[in-house]
Amino acid sequence: MAKRMKITRSRKVQKVTCHDILGDHPAECHPFGRLLSAVDGATNSGVPHRALAEHDNQRKALVECVRVMLIQHHMSPEALKREKHRREAMKRQGFDAVQSRMRRFPVNPSTQKGNIAEVVLAEYLIAASDVSLPVYRLRYNPNVDQAMKGDDVLAFDLDSDPVRIIVGESKFRVTSSKAAVTEIVEGLVGV
Repeated sequence: MAKRMKITRSRKVQKVTCHDILGDHPAECHPFGRLLSAVDGATNSGVPHRALAEHDNQRKALVECVRVMLIQHHMSPEALKREKHRREAMKRQGFDAVQSRMRRFPVNPSTQKGNIAEVVLAEYLIAASDVSLPVYRLRYNPNVDQAMKGDDVLAFDLDSDPVRIIVGESKFRVTSSKAAVTEIVEGLVGV
């Protein structure tokens, strides 16, 4: 009778931190560094987690900062210029600009919240990780009141060797929960 031996290898598990994934929280010269504080930690199951919170009395400045980001993600500079000219032409023709303007932004509250989460994630990754975001996908949504399908953020770190590709998923929840984190992880893994 042959004797079986169980062979095991000792693997050293490297602990991944928020800094490894996201980089440092942006410096004070960036709006996110000036308006938000960050606390790094991990979930109960060991997933790195960075919690952001607004600094006291910064809500108005934070809203203005996110408003600019939302416009940038929804419309290219060229589209903004065309929109301005179109509005001026409609006004010269006597049409009420409010009634005649084509909607570029969602009015559905769920879509608005989802878009805000997506834009903040993308802009935070750019600020913290020094990655490039080649496509502002919300510009290509044919139905602005419907959430877009697919990965929320696809960014690239072209300076790293090998090139790093960052895929991000965002969710808007009033209160953070295990279910929301599970939903994000399943969205990224494709379960």
